[in-house]
Parts: sequence; C-alpha cells; structure tokens
Amino acid sequence: MRFLTAAEVEYCKAERQTADGIEQLPAISVDGKLYIKAASFPKEQQNEAIAYGRQKILDDKTTGVLVEDAVEFTFWYATTNVTKLEELGTSAPEAELVNLEELAQVMRSANGVDIRDRWHNLRQYPKCLLGSEAVLWLMGHLSFNKVDATRVGQRLIDARILHHVTDSEPFRDGHYFYRFYSDEQAVSA
Repeated sequence: MRFLTAAEVEYCKAERQTADGIEQLPAISVDGKLYIKAASFPKEQQNEAIAYGRQKILDDKTTGVLVEDAVEFTFWYATTNVTKLEELGTSAPEAELVNLEELAQVMRSANGVDIRDRWHNLRQYPKCLLGSEAVLWLMGHLSFNKVDATRVGQRLIDARILHHVTDSEPFRDGHYFYRFYSDEQAVSA
C-alpha cells in the first residue's frame, strides 16, 4: 500500500459497465494506474484507515493507495474493469449540482478548509481562505478535478456566498484570498 498526499495524485472520474448500465465513480490516477474510492476516515482514525486498506488489499488481492488531505485519509483500490473519463470539465455535471449553502457550511466547519487571518503586503485580511487550498479541499472531499473544483468556487462567488477580499478577482486556483460573506459580520465587528 502506498501512502500519498492529495497533491501527489490526479483526481478524476471513471466509469465501469455493470449489469444495470454504466456507473460513474470517483477515482484517482497514480503513475497511469486508476484507483477507485473505497472509504474515507477522519484524520484521528489514521490507524483504522491503514488497517482497512491492508484488509481490502488482502481480501480483494489488489493494490491500494492511502491518500492524506487536509482533513482525512481516503483509501483507493486498483481495479482493471474501469475506464478513465477524459474531459471531466465538460462531462462531470456534479459541479453544477452541488448544494452551495450546504457546501459552505461544511467548508466553514472544523473539518473544512483552513480559514484564518492572513497577511499580504503588510496588510492583514481576517477570516480568509486561499483559493488553492479551497480547490484541494474540494478535490479531496467531492472527488472533483481542478476544473470542476474551480467551477464550484466561482459558483460560490456568483451566489454571493464567497467573495475575493477586495472583490477584484473571480475565483482562482492560486494564492488569492477569499472570505465567506457570513464571516463579514465578525470581521467588521
């Protein structure tokens, strides 16, 4: 079993043929090999995640990857009966179906994206998140690729749930500061 961080894998979608038709699955690609999502564990359950992965490998006679992101461990297992979907940005409608209000609550929770006071050019920006960290979080928790994670970030801005701290930028996967509008009251108080 390999141990990797979220930055070391490519998140994607895969499909496989079942008796009921075609099933789409969250997947990762590592060194050209596809792995399907099996289970996720909170950070404090690292030992359970490792034990689960080892047992899954023994039971299914397969290989696996345990991926650590900001808040959890996810075990992914190798399988040969899946095909990677190439154009995720246009073929994954899940980015358009996410409930933005619920997503914002989860992103702001203790297991959410890192929201804290940040500094840029000797100026403090309270209660902010980084666009790049939000993209990684969305990729790890919703199994989106970067295109779809960035699309969801822009949807949060369009819905006036999130905004750039100076309202000068769209949502970007980079070192850009964003704040939830619900945190504005705490900032101005």
